[in-house]
Amino acid sequence: MDQITTFVRQILITAIFFSIIIIIVPDEKYKKYIKFFCSAFLAVMLIAPIKSLLDADSFVYNSSVYEVSTKQEYEDIQDKVVQKQYITNLKNEIKDDLAKYDIDISCVEITLKDNMSVNSVTIDAYIAGSANINNLRAQISKKLNVEQSNIKFNNGE
Repeated sequence: MDQITTFVRQILITAIFFSIIIIIVPDEKYKKYIKFFCSAFLAVMLIAPIKSLLDADSFVYNSSVYEVSTKQEYEDIQDKVVQKQYITNLKNEIKDDLAKYDIDISCVEITLKDNMSVNSVTIDAYIAGSANINNLRAQISKKLNVEQSNIKFNNGE
């Protein structure tokens, strides 16, 4: 709030100063140039705070979850959000695929490598006798492009 009052005070003082200069100028032919200069200067003063808000290097994003003060931190948070959404989508795909085999899934954990490829999958599920775990591993391995040894089933083996 102090910044806003300071900003408004600067604008008012500058406008008053320019008004006095325009009144003091004796010749009418110079007044139009001085008015143009004063108007341009006031326009720049009004645009400066907006430009600083839009400047990418000092971007400030406030949220109840994240508080970011630099462009790099903002990009890091974006990457984390994208990773979380990607993992959620993969979990849903696995749950949908395994639901076809009447498997009760309680939890799916997926870890990613730095390049967003799947590193490992851990599935907590109750697997009935009719489902072949090796076939399920092969199916998940093919779909997610992960080695079968990195796919673990708990509570069913």
